Amino acid sequence: MTFQESIKTCFRKYAEFEGKASRSELWWFLLFVTLVTGALVM
Repeated sequence: MTFQESIKTCFRKYAEFEGKASRSELWWFLLFVTLVTGALVM
């Protein structure tokens, strides 16, 4: 799963509580959140 695909999937499945995310989806989304948070803090 690519970076963009995982971000789109996470936002699309935002309120679904069935199943679980793939490992790559989780880590790409955590990277995205870290980068956005870092940019906002600066």
